[in-house]
Amino acid sequence: MGVFYQLLSIMPQLLLLFVCLLSGILLRRYQVFPTNAAHVLNLFVFYISLPALTLRYIPFIEFKTETLLLTAVSWIVFGGAALFLGMLYRLGMFNRSTFGAMLLVGGLGNTAFVGFPLVEALYGKEGLEKAIVLDLSGSFVVVSIMGIAVAAWFSSGSPNWSLIGQRIVRFPPFVVFLLCLLLNLFNVNFPPYVLDALERIGSTVSILSLVSVGLQLRFELASGDLKALVICLGYKLLLAPAVIYVLYVLWLGQSSLVSKVSVIEAATPPMVTAAILASDYDLNPTLANLAVGVGIIAAIGTVLLWHTVLG
Repeated sequence: MGVFYQLLSIMPQLLLLFVCLLSGILLRRYQVFPTNAAHVLNLFVFYISLPALTLRYIPFIEFKTETLLLTAVSWIVFGGAALFLGMLYRLGMFNRSTFGAMLLVGGLGNTAFVGFPLVEALYGKEGLEKAIVLDLSGSFVVVSIMGIAVAAWFSSGSPNWSLIGQRIVRFPPFVVFLLCLLLNLFNVNFPPYVLDALERIGSTVSILSLVSVGLQLRFELASGDLKALVICLGYKLLLAPAVIYVLYVLWLGQSSLVSKVSVIEAATPPMVTAAILASDYDLNPTLANLAVGVGIIAAIGTVLLWHTVLG
């Protein structure tokens, strides 16, 4: 019964997710937006929304042991995806484009748009604060560095390290992230009205990103992609949080709120930004966007499952 009430408490946030996805699907179906609308929305997210969100929160993060544990989650999940999915790729189970898409959506979790409301519903305001640290110091950095690197690598015939490096340092959220580290170092504070403006602009990330995914969402998969979808979501929703559970709870003996939030955030569905990257770099966008849509639905059950395991 407790799980049922927890599910009810996050229904408004989940409803927003599905409304945004459905809006994108209907806008495409009735050709309300131009054909390049998804790309334009993606550019707005990368150049305006994400940098604003970064400026709002990163300068105020306190770096301590707890922060390191939370930050490490996203790197562990992405590294695990590279090892697990990379092994299957080496066995010839997937082509280059499909593997690139799987690594992006399987290795990068939706720790903000889905993770925040889930964590807040399960662990309250204190849990949400830790989830924000995990997302901005971990997930955000991983997508800004490794996400761009993977997209650039697998979209080209052969890796060009110079080009990959240029794309990383020119990725607007990453540039702003470096600026924020300096602001944090020198303890620079913004006046309240600036913070309020940044938060309002940054809040557009979830809505625009999900509408973009909806615009590109297709429910038809190419031959072999169903297997890729199941494996990708199986890793992201079950295996990845299991790894964090073993490391944080069983090995380190952590029974704190930090470990619980870490496991739940590791169990979140694929990151919307990861699907956007896959689409922009033409890495099996159909698979990537469908992984986001199906993953959000499946994660409702798997996150509550992990919450039960954590006790």
